[in-house]
Amino acid sequence: MEEDICICGPVLTEVLQGLRQDDQYRKLKGIMQSFDYLETSRAVYQHAAHIYRELRVKGVAIRSTIDCIIAATANAHDVYLVHHDRDFDAIAKYFPLRVL
Repeated sequence: MEEDICICGPVLTEVLQGLRQDDQYRKLKGIMQSFDYLETSRAVYQHAAHIYRELRVKGVAIRSTIDCIIAATANAHDVYLVHHDRDFDAIAKYFPLRVL
């Protein structure tokens, strides 16, 4: 499977804030400039809140509001979400999130 790599604001922020060295930060920031950028609308934020609230009612604790925003953004743009985070697997059990 060959697909374009996309990012959204929260992913960009989380990745870059985790870099400790300035040279790594500058290098990765430059690389990420080439990725498609997924815009986030008001509806995405509302859907993120819905995801969080629905899962809370079902007894599923999502550890990060940001994960709900990332999931809602992926849903809105109908893209696969490549991850290594159990919150996204939990969200995908109840919402049509395409995860890899």
